[in-house]
Amino acid sequence: MRAAVTTEVGGFEVITVSDPSPEPDQLVIRVAACGVCGSDLKAQPVMPPGTVMGHELGGEVVAVGTGTHGWREGTNVAVLPVVSCGRCERCSSGDVAHCSSARYVGMGGGAGGFAELAVIPARLAFPLPDGLPRTYAALVEPFAVGLHCVGRGEVGPGDRVLVVGAGGVGLTTLAWARVNGAERITVADPEPTDTTWSSSASGGRSSWSSAKPPVERSAASSLQVRATSPCRSNRSALCSRSSRSGFRSRTGRTSSFG
Repeated sequence: MRAAVTTEVGGFEVITVSDPSPEPDQLVIRVAACGVCGSDLKAQPVMPPGTVMGHELGGEVVAVGTGTHGWREGTNVAVLPVVSCGRCERCSSGDVAHCSSARYVGMGGGAGGFAELAVIPARLAFPLPDGLPRTYAALVEPFAVGLHCVGRGEVGPGDRVLVVGAGGVGLTTLAWARVNGAERITVADPEPTDTTWSSSASGGRSSWSSAKPPVERSAASSLQVRATSPCRSNRSALCSRSSRSGFRSRTGRTSSFG
């Protein structure tokens, strides 16, 4: 199979490697799509040469290891890219990302999705609904991050929400805030090209200003917010209630959805 591997000079090289075979309790999937995360861009320069990165992946099961029950070839799956112990208190509660031995697929936890085939533990695979294009599997992980952000922010009906950064995670946060009933969502981003994506995610109900960003203040306090991540593909997303406090944006452009 072909795989994109890291090189000694901090780049990628597409090479041919042996097709993987599943060990017990593992699946081999034919990768349909794999997203390029901001974490990949930051970690790539320090990855050992020969690493197959990529953790936003999914595809079709093409081989099933022994002892793996309930799986069959041809199933389309998304992948949870966190390899944890599966036994500790964190794992038992479903909080696998905070397992003390957690490793990430494509970043030390096994080869990732920048290849034609990938081997994953069967417990990390989740079947996609029938009729859903298998390439959508690459969106499951970033949408899960956006859902987590909205959950931690306790966003609900009637809230006003600020999202800083209209990269992948910012857009998924925007989408989940809408689903949760936020009354008004403001997205700030310094990249003009990102406004198109954000407007699309909002259903076209957007207004942009390239001049000095608007300022909302309350009698209680104001908070300065700056988008600092250099990675366009996955800027940090801040999801915060603004029903009690005003916010002053210091990013280049601001969009509001209501």
